[in-house]
Amino acid sequence: MNANAKIGSRTQTATRGLDSGARRVTRGAAPPAALALRQILVPLDFSDCSQRALQSAVALAKPFRSGLILLYVAENKPAGCELGACHLPALESDLRRLGRKELAKLQKRTVPPGLRCRALIRAGRSDTEIIDTAKSLHADLIVMATHSCNSQPGHLGSTTERVARAAPCPVLLVPVAEMCVPFFL
Repeated sequence: MNANAKIGSRTQTATRGLDSGARRVTRGAAPPAALALRQILVPLDFSDCSQRALQSAVALAKPFRSGLILLYVAENKPAGCELGACHLPALESDLRRLGRKELAKLQKRTVPPGLRCRALIRAGRSDTEIIDTAKSLHADLIVMATHSCNSQPGHLGSTTERVARAAPCPVLLVPVAEMCVPFFL
């Protein structure tokens, strides 16, 4: 392998490959256009797992100069819900209010200044809303945790699996251990 470098210099370069198609890679430069990630969608439920996925997305967004889309889905018909139809609008309203507050805190705490970021709240089934949001906003990548607090160890969470199967873009799954349950449980 042929390598040229100014040791200790900020303009350190290296040549990769032995053939005439070798590329020059400059440290600190933007990735090649083929690897451009303009928008990274990060679904959040505010669990430790989803917050770790956000940390990974932030680390990935920096070198790619990507924008982040933080998405919270207010599940307005949660499984096993015994609330009547008359209570669901109030539940959704409360979840949206709590979600807005938590997204703002998380964005301030985790996303560095200068990194483009916007927060969205949708209502419905998590997997459906994640997939629809990725399609409508033309996300280049979805970064999410492998599971939530309800998943069996070693298994993908059901939402994660459904998103990975139907997503319109690549999905990066971040394996993490759950430390505490989401704020709304």
